[in-house]
Amino acid sequence: MDATHRQESAQLPNNGMANSTTRSSSEFAQKVDKLRLKLCPLYPMPCGPPHPDFPKSLLHFWLLNEEQLDSIAAYYHQSSPNQWTELYPCPMHWDVEFLADPALSAEDRIAIKRRKLGKFIGLRGCDTPIEESKKQVDLAIARIEKQVEMEREAARAAEKGWMRWYGV
Repeated sequence: MDATHRQESAQLPNNGMANSTTRSSSEFAQKVDKLRLKLCPLYPMPCGPPHPDFPKSLLHFWLLNEEQLDSIAAYYHQSSPNQWTELYPCPMHWDVEFLADPALSAEDRIAIKRRKLGKFIGLRGCDTPIEESKKQVDLAIARIEKQVEMEREAARAAEKGWMRWYGV
């Protein structure tokens, strides 16, 4: 450390504070640089221009709202499967029933949709977490149990109606 630098350090009222501010400024600058990362547009199958809301940078990706996420998924044949859905390198596997389940909070639903889009366009770190898979299975089991119960109720009601009709 040269004499000039020592003198500047000695003049700072709280040297530790200055170092942490510099460090956080550096971290902030790195984060901003990452958010500036440009994303290559994805063209839909079989042809056509990229979706108008397709994120141009990582920052734009993080700023997408739920309506835009749904629109992008539909545009790229992911929310309603057809012959083009599985031809993309990494399909979203957009589970409409799971995403519409009222037991899923709006915050979780948007995070899941954003993660699925991130994986679809090739961003790292967008793999499906185990907790999400477990939640998806649990909600599917609950939907199935509810459906079975509704069918049992319908069968009981039909049986009661039959019994009344025939005087049993």
